[in-house]
Amino acid sequence: MIRISKATLLAAAAFGLTIGAPAAAQEQAPAQPAAKSINDFKLTKEVRNIVAAAQTQMAAGDNAGAIAKLNEALPLSKTADDRYIIGNVMIDAASKANDQANQRRGVDIMIESGAITGAELGKFQFFAGRFSYAAGEYDKALTQLNAAKASGYQDPQMAILIADASLKANKPDGLAMLRQAVEAEVAAGRKPDEAWIKRGLAEAYKGKQADQVAWWAQTSIKHYPTPQNWRNALLIYRDGAKLEPQADLDMLRLMRATKSLTGERDFYEYASSANSRGLPGEAKAVIDEGRAAGAIGGDSAALKEIYTSASGKVKADQASLAAAEKSAATAKDGKAAASTADAYLGYKNYAKAAELYALALTKGGVDANQVNTRLGIALALSGQKPAAKEAFAKVTGPRAGVADYWELYIDQAA
Repeated sequence: MIRISKATLLAAAAFGLTIGAPAAAQEQAPAQPAAKSINDFKLTKEVRNIVAAAQTQMAAGDNAGAIAKLNEALPLSKTADDRYIIGNVMIDAASKANDQANQRRGVDIMIESGAITGAELGKFQFFAGRFSYAAGEYDKALTQLNAAKASGYQDPQMAILIADASLKANKPDGLAMLRQAVEAEVAAGRKPDEAWIKRGLAEAYKGKQADQVAWWAQTSIKHYPTPQNWRNALLIYRDGAKLEPQADLDMLRLMRATKSLTGERDFYEYASSANSRGLPGEAKAVIDEGRAAGAIGGDSAALKEIYTSASGKVKADQASLAAAEKSAATAKDGKAAASTADAYLGYKNYAKAAELYALALTKGGVDANQVNTRLGIALALSGQKPAAKEAFAKVTGPRAGVADYWELYIDQAA
């Protein structure tokens, strides 16, 4: 006697599996109820005979013929059980034939039969929604998926399917739903799929939603702190924030720290900014790093000019620092201390830089937001994370975003 197991067949349809798929794949399927015999259903005589003939064809390997036979039975169906069995066996035959269209049709027939109710109906609606989504019928998918959700059915893919269908159907709440899906993954202790985050960032950027762009960019580097993601996030931020030159230099420093500087343009911009602000050591060092990493060649006339200019100043600049430090200690305000600290920061003497930035804040007469940013940078690059966060927390105004990104770097640093 042929047995009917609706959970097995439905799972095969929904997950694109065939009966007998590897156990690891089948673990995704819902728990199976006890199998039923065809004799457990109240079928009309005509339908029973046609279904039996279809099952015989399936046993012989003629799944396409079985589907054709079931199509003959459908117009003759009179009861909910008739349509339930026709749909169930159609899913089985279509799964074995790798026929997605008739798998989907079988699910729809079973839902429309009226024989499925309660929580079981929610499961079938979810699978129907997946088929509609795969077919590009996003409005229909949303109706089915939301019905499944309303019934209480739960699946890890529910939120992202609804969110992505909403975006593809151009629903105004699509981006917000995608963010909810990501937040739900994080709340559940799971790492959100990187593709979701990239999609959210692209949609926010396309829609010119500055707050959303910032959230998605920061989310990308919280969960996937790759150099490319850092680069994307920082370039988007710099483009939108329109930072003044000194703040932008601090973002270029972050790009350097996250190894997200790439190509001649980045290195030229950084080196030019540092050199023009009296930081030849930093300008020379960043070009040296770019060349050593193979990110820039040695034939750029623009970079050669900066490199020559900076290299010629380094020796005298370093020799002047001790005297500058003494002068800063007796100065009436903190400007000299901050300027000298900038030079030490460029030479990677982070301890001395931090000491002088702290002195500059104590003496006053300086841009406290700029100095606190750079104090935080010096402390962060020397591994003093709590102290760096304390400095960044004091940054307000337009530079607050710069400090926020540096704090993210601290959180991601090994």
